[in-house]
Formats: sequence, C-alpha cells, structure tokens
Amino acid sequence: MSELLTSLHIDWHILLAQIVNFLILLFLLAKFAYKPIIKLLNERRKMVEDSVERAQAIEQKFQEFKEYRAKQLQEVRKEAQQILVQAHESAEKEKEDILAKTRKQLDVLFTRAEKQIEQQKVEMVANAEKEIVTLLIPSLTRVLKDSVDEQTQKTILDQAARRIKTMYS
Repeated sequence: MSELLTSLHIDWHILLAQIVNFLILLFLLAKFAYKPIIKLLNERRKMVEDSVERAQAIEQKFQEFKEYRAKQLQEVRKEAQQILVQAHESAEKEKEDILAKTRKQLDVLFTRAEKQIEQQKVEMVANAEKEIVTLLIPSLTRVLKDSVDEQTQKTILDQAARRIKTMYS
C-alpha cells in the first residue's frame, strides 16, 4: 500500500490532514449554513401553506354565502307567488318591494364580503413582503458579512429589497 502511495507521489500525512480538514469544513457548513437555511425555508413553506389554507377558508365562506343568497332568493320568490294568488294588484307591489329590499341587502352583504376578501389579500401580500424582507436581510447580511465590504453589502441588500417589492407589487 505504501508503495502505491509513493509511486503516486501521495504523502499519507497530507492526505489524512486534508480528510480531517474536509470533515471539519463539512461539519461547520452543516451546522452554520445548511440548518439555518433549511429552517428558514421550512418556516416560509409553513407561512405559504397557512396563507393557502386561509384563502381556501375564505373561498369556502364565499361559496356558502352564495348558496345562502340563492336560498333566500328562492324563498322570496315563493312568498311572492303566494301573494300573487291572494291578491294580484297588491301582491305585485309587495313583490317588487321585497325583491328590491332583498337585492339591496344582498348587494350590501356581497360588497362587504368582496371588500373583506380584497383587504385580507392586501394584508397577506403586505405581511408576506415584510416577512420576506425581515428574513432575507439578516440572512444576506450574515452570508455577505465576511465576503464583501459594507458598501457592497448595502447595495446588494437594497437591490434584493427592491426586487422583492416589485415581485409582490
């Protein structure tokens, strides 16, 4: 074995030192770079999953509201038909009043629901932007801290923040 190493001009002391150095480097990278990045990605994934679940819940509530609205319209129409049977002229006026009030109420409820959904979407996007920026800047600062000067760090962080804002705008 030593003849083979000698013929290949390999010093086993240096080879052993390089293996130890590589293992130390591998340990340090796993401890200080890989785990924090994986943790950050997992937190982001959970946040996105939570946002999707909230959006699905909002969509479900919206569908339930549509069904409720359809049932109410159906009930109002039945009532209007019964009134028509009792007295044609008075029933016609009563039907128009009830339908108008119901439509106004439903329009108000529908408008409120749309506004709430839009507001929640805006809030979710704003929260996502804030969280990305607050998570990205410290991470980039740590990564760039030793490899570039402060001016270059500031430039890179500003560019990253602008790109994130334009992605979510």
